[in-house]
Amino acid sequence: GAVSEAGGLGIISAMNANAEYLREQIKIARELTDKPFGVNIMLMSPFADEVAKVVAEEKVAVVTTGAGNPSKYMKGWLAAGIKIIPVVASLFLACYQMFPEPECWQTVQLIKNRQELL
Repeated sequence: GAVSEAGGLGIISAMNANAEYLREQIKIARELTDKPFGVNIMLMSPFADEVAKVVAEEKVAVVTTGAGNPSKYMKGWLAAGIKIIPVVASLFLACYQMFPEPECWQTVQLIKNRQELL
């Protein structure tokens, strides 16, 4: 809550937490601030599916992700009005968040070609 109150974007780390723990942390954050805050989800967590559902239900302002591909959660988060900041390991994964695979490969190739021209 303090980071959000100070004008930054406070982030709750979901770590390997289950849905119940995360929901409680979101409740605490909302008691501490009326400003936006986010949740970081480690996608390799065994609780990733249930945590992904909680952030959509709770409509947190921002979700950051790491350690995996968030594609299967994107539609639900976007439908809940959540801003998503995925941390990805490659240009292809970044592109894949926005386009189907064939279009993604074409887009990646266009970007690579453009970089070679610069």
